[in-house]
Amino acid sequence: MYADGGTGPTTEPGDFEATVRPAEESLDRAKRLLRQAVADQAEPFHRGQVVEWFDEHAADIGRMVVEGLLTAATVNDPHRRHFPAQEDLVFVDRDGQLWRYQPERHGSWTSVGLPRTGPLAGLQTIALSALPWV
Repeated sequence: MYADGGTGPTTEPGDFEATVRPAEESLDRAKRLLRQAVADQAEPFHRGQVVEWFDEHAADIGRMVVEGLLTAATVNDPHRRHFPAQEDLVFVDRDGQLWRYQPERHGSWTSVGLPRTGPLAGLQTIALSALPWV
């Protein structure tokens, strides 16, 4: 109960669905655009170039959304573990440059940015100190 004696906001049936569905559609659109932005870059490229692509092609999608999706899509970024529904799109090298992810070239990575066991066990994740945005 609120100080004024009220019970707080109420919702009508369907209000939740009406709010969540557009958010899901917006996120799906942002992910589709991220795939396009990565595909449009000449390799190697930098995070800022992807952000600039969004500024030019989809300015309604905020920088934080773009940065978060890009982190989630970077196979060897240990911060990706904080993002659900990851898509393996890019690999970051020790210089902070991004490359379109190719498993045969960059190896196989887990959802937490660690190399998978087996022949890739000798690979290391990018050191956090090597990431220019950390």
